Amino acid sequence: MQSWIWVVGLLAAVVAYYVWQKRSNAGIQHIDAASLHEKIKKTSNQMVIVDVREPVEFAGGHIHKAKNIPLGQLPKHIHELPTGKELVFVCRSGSRSLRASRLAMKHGHTAVYNMAGGMSRWAGPVKR
Repeated sequence: MQSWIWVVGLLAAVVAYYVWQKRSNAGIQHIDAASLHEKIKKTSNQMVIVDVREPVEFAGGHIHKAKNIPLGQLPKHIHELPTGKELVFVCRSGSRSLRASRLAMKHGHTAVYNMAGGMSRWAGPVKR
């Protein structure tokens, strides 16, 4: 009987974590690298691409016109990002950019995108 209680408790914890993750990501749109590349071709002046990697990573290659604001510095600079444009956050794999997307949402930005897979999935042109 005790093993069932343990399993039910573990299952409840997993469900609670899943619900918390969904709520904390509410409003964040995910965009894959290919879709972002197409979107840049069509509407680049309507979006701001923010690369939240460290400067050395950014210097190794980044999306043209991306602005480099490392994740650790983003809270100090979040107010500099325009509220009337789409914000696309990019990092190496999509993890840091997801945290940046959450921060932007908390600060009132509504058109927020996280590039799923990050630069590791980017096949478009890279600026060095």
